Amino acid sequence: MRDLPHRQAFAAYEQLRRARVEKIIATAARTNSDKAAGPIARVVRDLVMPTAMKRLAKPEKMAWQFDYRIDWDAPVAGTPDRARAPYSRHSPGAAGGVA
Repeated sequence: MRDLPHRQAFAAYEQLRRARVEKIIATAARTNSDKAAGPIARVVRDLVMPTAMKRLAKPEKMAWQFDYRIDWDAPVAGTPDRARAPYSRHSPGAAGGVA
C-alpha cells in the first residue's frame, strides 16, 4: 500500500482486511454469547473438556486467524481484483513469515 496515495491506501487496506476482521468479530460474538455454566454443567464440563480438547482442538482450525502474513513488497493497484493479492498464508514458523 506504500505505492498508493494516502486516501487510496486506507481504502485498499480496509478492503483487504474487511472479510477477515468481520469473521473475527463473528467468532468473538459467538464466544461472548455463551452463558455461564451452572454447578452441574461445570462438573460435566471439567470432566469432558480435557478429552474434547485433545480430540477437537487443532491448530490448523485457527490458522486463518493467527497465521496471517502480508507480502509487503506486493504493489496494491487499488482495484477490487487486485485487492486480495498482497497477502499470503504460511504455516507457523515458516521461513520468511513475518508476524
